[in-house]
Amino acid sequence: MTAITMSPYGAIQEPTEDLLTWCQRVTAGYGGLKVTNLTTSWRNGMAFCALLHSFHPQLVDMDSLSPHDIAGNCKKAFDAASQLGVPRLLDPADMVLLTVPDKLVVATYLHQLRSHLTGR
Repeated sequence: MTAITMSPYGAIQEPTEDLLTWCQRVTAGYGGLKVTNLTTSWRNGMAFCALLHSFHPQLVDMDSLSPHDIAGNCKKAFDAASQLGVPRLLDPADMVLLTVPDKLVVATYLHQLRSHLTGR
């Protein structure tokens, strides 16, 4: 059975839609960053870094990131998440090689991040 939730607007949302909405809300204040999906929006690592920075700004220096440094950004994000106890499901090298990251793996990782960051 698939769990469904209510969006802040009263509409029913599937779990991945709810996760995407949460990610969009958390990363909204980061200029030049637009999260539109659970695949390519995460590839360069900037969105992962912004998500972590919004809860633990001391773990990620957003000013040191370049949108063109996929491996470096992803490494910083995955290292920071690992410090919080989030298991490494993604590898920076995979993000470089795949033009479209695996949606299920990204969604699973984001779900674990949300659980660790919010306790839900």
